[in-house]
Amino acid sequence: MFDFDAMATFVEVVQLGSFSAAAKALRLPRSTVSQRVARLEASLGVRLLERTTRVVRPTSAGAAYHERCARILSEMEEANAAVKDLESSPRGVLRVATPLLFGQSFLASVAAAFTQSHPAVEIEIVASERRVNPIEDGFDVAILLFASDDESSLIAQRLKGGDLWLCATPSWGESSRVA
Repeated sequence: MFDFDAMATFVEVVQLGSFSAAAKALRLPRSTVSQRVARLEASLGVRLLERTTRVVRPTSAGAAYHERCARILSEMEEANAAVKDLESSPRGVLRVATPLLFGQSFLASVAAAFTQSHPAVEIEIVASERRVNPIEDGFDVAILLFASDDESSLIAQRLKGGDLWLCATPSWGESSRVA
């Protein structure tokens, strides 16, 4: 089994040129750094470092091993960052259902601004006069003008309240009078 702590410690010793500097950088006792490198050398069956009272430098095997270990550790850091990035920034397809007029009047500009801020998100807007069931119809978000009891199992957030207006021309009122 690979000992990544020992590998990372070895890379730090080579890069900094001393056990003391590596111990300080890793915030470990010098003895722990020394033990990890010794454990790594024992598991590989090869001497990785030449040690004198003044200098610590890699052997030829140590230099080759350092090059590969540094690359592996760098790739591990990139993999960790990529996974964290996946969780921190939204991506994928967002399916939104909206009433036709609302979608045309308001949602298109909001969606355009959102995709500029989050380019990894593709927004699919379905604007229709038909009332949708978000779960059955496969929508992530549904904008409804009027709520009903059918949506009680959904998570709902009131966006804005408004007044309901019924408008007609004056001539409509006169023509609809019953004689």
